[in-house]
Amino acid sequence: MMAAELRPTRPWLRPIVLAVGLAGGAGAAMAQTEPATLKLALNQLADQRVFFGHQSVGDNLLAGIQELAKEAQVTLPVVRVDSAADMKQAGLAHAYVAENTQPLKKLQSFERALTTKVPGLQLAALKFCYVDVHAGTDVKQLFARYQASMATVQTQQPGLRLVHFTVPLTTVQTGWKASLKRLLGKAPHGILDNLKREEYNQLVRQSYGQTGLLFDLARVEQTRPDGSAHTVEWQGRQVPALYPGYSNDGEHLNTLGQRHAARALVEVLAKASPP
Repeated sequence: MMAAELRPTRPWLRPIVLAVGLAGGAGAAMAQTEPATLKLALNQLADQRVFFGHQSVGDNLLAGIQELAKEAQVTLPVVRVDSAADMKQAGLAHAYVAENTQPLKKLQSFERALTTKVPGLQLAALKFCYVDVHAGTDVKQLFARYQASMATVQTQQPGLRLVHFTVPLTTVQTGWKASLKRLLGKAPHGILDNLKREEYNQLVRQSYGQTGLLFDLARVEQTRPDGSAHTVEWQGRQVPALYPGYSNDGEHLNTLGQRHAARALVEVLAKASPP
């Protein structure tokens, strides 16, 4: 696995979302990003070559970044490619890793996309989807496979910085059906899956939270606009969940959620970028 050293924080990069990484707890407050600060971060990112493997929530993040770049009048290319070797310019190159519900296939797809050494490639990241981790997932086994795959990529691309993502969350079922399930001792839809995602995400945080190369998407998704953490109680536990205001379908990010998460991702990628 890559041994990246922490670089001094650039003075102009003030925290955008304090919920990124271990330093921000579930109730961490959010700081509004000043336009000038965000523009500097976007320009920093535009000078890098970044490869991103993902599926639909990844599209939400990219849409948010493009909207922020447009408003800041920053030229930040976002280009779809089949592999990292297809990158022709600085910016964000992204590929759809196959396939949803099959995280091991996604790992293989990500490795294949980075098989050929790409000169100038600085950052790469793979994001699992919420459907890849569910109540039946063996998270320890999956995380071990993830780490082995990242080690393979690191061997293929010496000097590459890998940014690690937590698994996104979903909202939790509400309404009379959810209340009835609770009366019957059954968990409303979304709770058990989010519990397992949190278990996986804790492994990610423990391994990468101090490296400066973690984007804690799950924690960003559960952080409300006022900085408080959105959780749902189940059997005495507070279960992290996607804040409903960030989604129209309970799974993907709406416009507000896209902008919220994109700001945090821009900061992480800009900080992770080599000098």
